[in-house]
Amino acid sequence: MLAIQNEPSPWALFIHAFAMGALLLGLLTVPTTSWAAELDADERVPLLGGPAATQVLRAASDRARASVERSREARESLARWQMALVVSTLGLALWSIHDPAPSRRKRRMRRLAYGAAAFAAIASFYGTQLFERSASSLHLKDVYHYWLGTRYFAELGYGELYDCTLAVAEEQDWWWVHALPYARDLRTMQTREARALIQRGVRECKGQFSEARWASFTKDVTWFNEQFGAHQWRRVLNDHGYNPSPIWALAAAPFAAAVSPESLRWLARLDVLLLAGAFTAVGWAFGLELACLTIVIWGTGWLWDARWVGNAFLRQMWFSAALVGLCCLKQRREIAASVLIGYASWLRLFPAIALAGYGLSAVRRWIRAGSLPRDARRFALGFAVSSAVLVAASFASSGIDLETYEGFGRNLVTLRTVPSINLVGLEPLLWRLDGTSEIWRMPTEAIAEQPLDRPSESRVMLWLVGAIAIGAFCLVTRDALPWEASAATFTLLPMLAAPACYYMQIVVLGVVLGARRPWVVIWLLAACLGWLATGVLAPNRNIEYGSASVIALLLSAAVLACMSRPARSTPQGDGTVACQPVEEPVSREASAAAPRA
Repeated sequence: MLAIQNEPSPWALFIHAFAMGALLLGLLTVPTTSWAAELDADERVPLLGGPAATQVLRAASDRARASVERSREARESLARWQMALVVSTLGLALWSIHDPAPSRRKRRMRRLAYGAAAFAAIASFYGTQLFERSASSLHLKDVYHYWLGTRYFAELGYGELYDCTLAVAEEQDWWWVHALPYARDLRTMQTREARALIQRGVRECKGQFSEARWASFTKDVTWFNEQFGAHQWRRVLNDHGYNPSPIWALAAAPFAAAVSPESLRWLARLDVLLLAGAFTAVGWAFGLELACLTIVIWGTGWLWDARWVGNAFLRQMWFSAALVGLCCLKQRREIAASVLIGYASWLRLFPAIALAGYGLSAVRRWIRAGSLPRDARRFALGFAVSSAVLVAASFASSGIDLETYEGFGRNLVTLRTVPSINLVGLEPLLWRLDGTSEIWRMPTEAIAEQPLDRPSESRVMLWLVGAIAIGAFCLVTRDALPWEASAATFTLLPMLAAPACYYMQIVVLGVVLGARRPWVVIWLLAACLGWLATGVLAPNRNIEYGSASVIALLLSAAVLACMSRPARSTPQGDGTVACQPVEEPVSREASAAAPRA
């Protein structure tokens, strides 16, 4: 379907550069508006609290809900346009399948069409920012958690961000703190009365900082207070806190320390550069058409669009590392691949599923050959050494020790008890079917101190389906190449875990399977179309994410079905696709030693 050329034509290079340049235009395509600017002047007048403050806060919340509804309507209009783009790209992909060796003129037209689709997808992804409430072209809510949490990780850890923010608010006598009814206790992940957290923060937080660091923290929180409205603080302080791994904190710390709040907008551009590099790597390893298809599927994914982590702080680091790692694996750069995929796994844990896919392939080849293949030994060595270096570097940094890792583990376990409507996969679907998700419909005060109780029937079903999914994966990937086995593991995530909707971006890694199994791309585009449709048509978010879970599970089943069939074609260097049996992978050394024709 998608040929790889050893010597790309000038046209291919031009279109590839055009598509990648379009991604970089994301640096300039978002407006600079302010959440606080949406509030009337009297809402920012310092009040003494009491009924007046509560009344103003409620009025601000009502206006905020109306603004969110207008934003949703605008996003839905954009989603309809994205649906048309996905349908058009589906047509292009089907053309590629049924005409794998077109004439030179048709190939040029097709590449131009793919480049245009990629450009449109990039524009649509960043176009969602036009409907977001952001300051200095930032996803402020996300930057508050990840930038502030990283900058003061040594003092705050995983459980003190909200307490210490409330302590600053109390110290500065910001009016909204007197009207805030509830906030989340990040130590237990349960909702509590805000006054109890304020008192604890005032009592404990300042002693965790040096005088200079407390002054700096106060200044930074004050900057966010100038951007947020009172209604936005109410949402922020009931979120789920700062949750990345210690390795993520280690990687992000130099950037967080070097940038002042006034320059935070430049940090959001780091993700754009990471994405541009990742998509360029797909072009290097798999060709122009697959690179453009990767951009289209990434840019039209309703579950991970820009309203979640767009224009945030290094939220695309795990995805970019995993995607480039797969490209290196395809090009038989095993050490680089193991370092990058391992790094992505240390950042977010769940990308480690790609390591498991490669490991399964290596074990199979070990059994067949009687010895561990050399490429697998290089992969294992690269992962082991890079992981040791990362962990050692984290212990050598300030604020990270064994207790930090233990806190991270406890935080992950605690997070699983928190009701969250935007989870996707088999487990959240079962919650919705057995009625557990009714807790999401309760007001904040009704769910205070109530962990999510998972029925035993759901746990049995999860274990059963998980075992079947793993068995099916092992069966259908028995003839897959190592990089295919690694990429195909995305199919297991919705069956074995309950990721937040924006982490379903991992399905984009599956686009590379289209190099030898083109119908995988068709199913991925169909899933994007389905997710867009549910985002537009679902009457409420519970049904929206329930439907998204069904689509994710169907996508996994469809891709596994594609993997069960022999690869129909292998890309050739001359730009054509010849049908031939699948060959066992050959190491670079064996390839170099083989006689040339």
